[in-house]
Amino acid sequence: MTLKLVPSSPAYPWASVAVDDDALLDYLAKCVAAKIGYRLGAKAPALNARPGEDFTTIDCSGFARVALHYATHGGVLMPDGSANQYEWCVKHGMKQLSVESAKLCDGVLRVAFLLERDADPGAVGVQRHVAFVLDAQTIESCGRRGPCRREWTGEGWQAKSHVFALTRRDA
Repeated sequence: MTLKLVPSSPAYPWASVAVDDDALLDYLAKCVAAKIGYRLGAKAPALNARPGEDFTTIDCSGFARVALHYATHGGVLMPDGSANQYEWCVKHGMKQLSVESAKLCDGVLRVAFLLERDADPGAVGVQRHVAFVLDAQTIESCGRRGPCRREWTGEGWQAKSHVFALTRRDA
């Protein structure tokens, strides 16, 4: 898997990636404009697939994979599947943060995972999920909405999430 890491610094000795936040939001806007829906298991047929032309539905991990590839201008290839994406963050040494940190408007792009082991027993619906969080707003593909933004409250499934920093802001 391709991964262009940002060099570490004394203040930030863990891995991070160079993400173009504007490109990430642009990709989300293209999906919203194309009225891309959510369907569990739906993936873009290729990393350069065009929303609305090449696909009309996408799940959370499919969206995360293609959106991150787009926002890094092809520099990052994340695996598919939210559990695999979680393991990818661990393997590459991304810094794990608190759920509360995702409420900050600090320009740090985070990725949050709800793992099956942390879901409510017998819960109907979300058992696994992945979402980016930028300035206290998610960037994700979620049920009944498809690609969208929502407020990060730190409640519900968010309270049980594992949050990692993908980018950093050096002081």
